[in-house]
Amino acid sequence: MKYRAISITSAFLVIMIASVQAALLDSLHTNQYTNMYFNSPSGGQLRYSIYLPNGFTASEHLPYFMSMHGVGPPPDFAPMYLGSNPKFDINVKQRCVLVEPFCPLDQTCWDNKGYSTGNHLLDPNPTNGIRMVLELVPYIQRELGLDVNRCYVVGASNGGYATWDLILRKSYLFAAAIPICGSGDRSKADRLVSMPIWAHHGSADDVVPISGSRDMIKAIRILGGDPRYTEYPVAHEAWVPAWADDSLMPWLFRQSRVPDSTSPPTPAGFTATPMTGGDRVLLQWRSVTDPESKSVAYHIYRNGRWRASLKDTAMVDSGLVAQTSYGYQVAAYNPCDRVSAKSDSLVVQTLADTKAPGIEWVRSVALTNVRIRFNEAVSAASAQNAANYQADKGVTIAKAALKDSITVLLTTSAQTPNTAYTLTIRNIADRSPASNAISATGISAAYTCLSTGRAFDEIWLSVTGSTVADLTGSAAFQGAPSRIDTLPALEANAVWQLNFGERIRGYIYPPATGTYTFWAAGDDVFQLFISPDADPAHKQLVGWILTAVPSREFDYCHTQRSPPYQMTKDTRYYIEILQKQSTGTDNCAIAWKRADGLTREIVPADCFIPYPEPAPPQTGTADRLEMHGRRLVSVRVNRTGGMEITVRSQGPHTIAFFDCKGALRASFSGMGKKSYSIPPLPAGIYSMRIASDGKTRVQSVLVGK
Repeated sequence: MKYRAISITSAFLVIMIASVQAALLDSLHTNQYTNMYFNSPSGGQLRYSIYLPNGFTASEHLPYFMSMHGVGPPPDFAPMYLGSNPKFDINVKQRCVLVEPFCPLDQTCWDNKGYSTGNHLLDPNPTNGIRMVLELVPYIQRELGLDVNRCYVVGASNGGYATWDLILRKSYLFAAAIPICGSGDRSKADRLVSMPIWAHHGSADDVVPISGSRDMIKAIRILGGDPRYTEYPVAHEAWVPAWADDSLMPWLFRQSRVPDSTSPPTPAGFTATPMTGGDRVLLQWRSVTDPESKSVAYHIYRNGRWRASLKDTAMVDSGLVAQTSYGYQVAAYNPCDRVSAKSDSLVVQTLADTKAPGIEWVRSVALTNVRIRFNEAVSAASAQNAANYQADKGVTIAKAALKDSITVLLTTSAQTPNTAYTLTIRNIADRSPASNAISATGISAAYTCLSTGRAFDEIWLSVTGSTVADLTGSAAFQGAPSRIDTLPALEANAVWQLNFGERIRGYIYPPATGTYTFWAAGDDVFQLFISPDADPAHKQLVGWILTAVPSREFDYCHTQRSPPYQMTKDTRYYIEILQKQSTGTDNCAIAWKRADGLTREIVPADCFIPYPEPAPPQTGTADRLEMHGRRLVSVRVNRTGGMEITVRSQGPHTIAFFDCKGALRASFSGMGKKSYSIPPLPAGIYSMRIASDGKTRVQSVLVGK
C-alpha cells in the first residue's frame, strides 16, 4: 500500500464528508433499494443504489457486491442486472449487500474505451467513474461493517470492461470477479494470477469481440493463474445463461480474499560498481520472493529520486558525469501497491575518464558505406574528420558523419562484396574534460563487406486466424509477401489492417565472442527460432507467447526469453521470428544481451544479415535504403511473383533490376510519373537501382517463397 501525507485542511474535509454520508447511511431501508450519492473526497459525485437484506445489522459482517452496469449511464436510479436476477435471493440463499454504482452522466462508458473493442491497454489514470467506484468500495465496507475479505465485483458488456478495469487497478480490494462479455489489458495479467475469476462470453457475440475474454483468460493462464471461463452459444446477452447457472453463486460465495498484509522484503546484496569511461554505474541485487502476491518488480532510486522500474536484477545507469558521487537505493514492489523499505543508500563515485574511445564494431552496410560504433560518446570534430580513418586495399574515405553520439557513418569508394578489409582509426577523442583520444598510430579493426545494416520484414495481409499456424498454413504464406519493409533494427511497429502475419529472418552476426541471450515481444502471438549455426534447418523454437505483449515488454512471460547461446565473433547464426496479428495495433521486436551481459537492447541491424543474403548490384552505387526511396518509387509484388513498379519523378528516370548474382534482369527509362510491369521472377532478393532527379538510389525487393 502506498501512503501519502495530506494537509490538515484536506483531512478535515474528508472527515466532514464521511460524517455527512454516515448520517445518510443510518437511514437506509432493508429489503429494498435506497438511492444514494457518494461525494468523493478527491472530487466528484457518484450515484449508486444499495440493497440491504431483511434484518440487516452491521455485526453480521456480510459480503457485498459491486454490480457494474453496461454502456450508457441511466438518467435515473435503475438497477440493471443482479437486482432482477430471479436466482439471486439476497435475503435467504446468498445473504449479502448489493451495491450498484452508476457511471457519471458525462461518461458514455466506464472506461471511455467503448464496448465494441477487444483487448486494450489500461490507461495510467482511471476515469472519474472508475476512480470513485474504487473509493466507494472501502467506504461502504467501513460504514456498514461489511466483510472486508468478501467484496465481489460483477458486470456485463461495458460493465464487463469495468470489472476487468477495477481488478487490474486494485485486485486486492476484491475477493472474486465475474466479468461477462468484456475485456481488459492482457499485458497486466500478472496482477490477476492469484485472483478467483469466472468470465463468460457468447460465442456469437456481435457487440463485444469474443477475443476480449479469450485473450484475458489465456494471458492469466500462461502466467500460472487458473481462472474459469464459460462460452455460451448465444450472442451478446451472455449474462442470461450465466445467471441461470446454479453453480455460479455458490462458487462466488466460497471465495474469500487472503489479504496481502505485508510488503515484499527489501532486496539484499545490493551493489553499485563504477564502470570504465566514467559515465556508467552497474547496479546489481538479489531477487526476492513474495509468497502472497507471487509477483515482484523493483524500483531504482538515484539521489533519492525514482530512476527506473524493472523486473530484472541488474541495471546499468548511464549518462553520468565522471568523478561525481551518486547515491543509489533499490526497493521491491508487488501488484498490490505494497513497496518494501528502500535499501541502505550506496554512494559511489564514477571513475575518472582516462581511456580513449574503444570500438564496439565496424560493419560494411553498403558498397560505399561503413558504420563504426564506439563504446562511448565521441567528439563531433574528431569523429567527422575523414582524415582520421584509413582503409586498406585501395578503398578511400570521402566523408565521415556522426549519426549519433557513438556512431559514425563513412562514405567510401566502392568495396568488393565478401572481401575482408582493415580499417585504421586515429585521433578520435571522447567528450570528457580530458578529451582522451586514440593515438596517432591508431587502432585497427577488421571487417568484411557483407549485407549487414538492414533487416527485411515480410508481411502477408488478409490472413485470418489468431495463431502462428494460421499464418504458416495459409495459402498466402506459400506465395510472395504482400509487401516487404526494410528495418534499421530488429523491431517493427506498424498499424496495419486487421488479420496479417509477418516474418523477420536472417543471421545474427555477433560483434564479440561470448554468451548471448535473446528476448522477443510481439502482438498478438509469435514464435522465436534460433539455430546453433547458419543452417535454417537446424532452427529451434526458443521463445513464444500466446497473447499480445506491449511494445518492448520483454518480461511479460518467461517464455519470451531464450536460453543462453555461446556465439563466436563474426559468425552467422540463423534467427527467425513469426508473428500473427488479428486485431488491434502491431509491434514486434527482438532484443539481446551481448557478451558483456550488462545491457539489453534491440538487436541492431549492423549485427544482422538478411536471409536469403542479398548480393549488391554490379554498380558502385551506394545503398540508400534508409533514405526516402519510397517517395520516389513504389513496388508491389503480386501473388505470381511479378511486380508493378510506379515511379513519381519530376523528370527523366531509369530503372535497372538485378538478381542476387548481380545480373541485369530488366531495365526501363521514362519521363515523369510512369508505371512498369515485370513478369514473374524466381524467389529471391533483387536489387533495384533508380536514377532520377539527379540522384541514384538502390532498393532491395524480396520475391517471396
